[in-house]
Amino acid sequence: MVENGTVRIIDLVFVKNDAAGNVSVAELEEFDREEAADFAALEEEEHGLFADDDVRSVAEAFEPDSSAALLLVEHVWVARVRDAVLDAGGYLLAYERIPRELVDAALEWEEVNLG
Repeated sequence: MVENGTVRIIDLVFVKNDAAGNVSVAELEEFDREEAADFAALEEEEHGLFADDDVRSVAEAFEPDSSAALLLVEHVWVARVRDAVLDAGGYLLAYERIPRELVDAALEWEEVNLG
């Protein structure tokens, strides 16, 4: 999705909550060259945009002995849609993101009630 211009990864942070509940954080610039090779496309992006307190609170919410990658993503495709609408003389009436929980609940309702 990054290669085809659908999304752009702006920041990436890895967090780990070890078996004892100790939290560790690793940002891309802390990796050695070989470890970071898979993320070469991100080298020119902004980094350090996640607040330390936010990263730690997310990591502490994990079960012990687990880890995750936190991504800050820009949906580039939206800008193309916006530009097309504006170029056609349209305007933005409202913008709202629907939480995943609501989408899941609507899909479940549809399955149960409409088959």
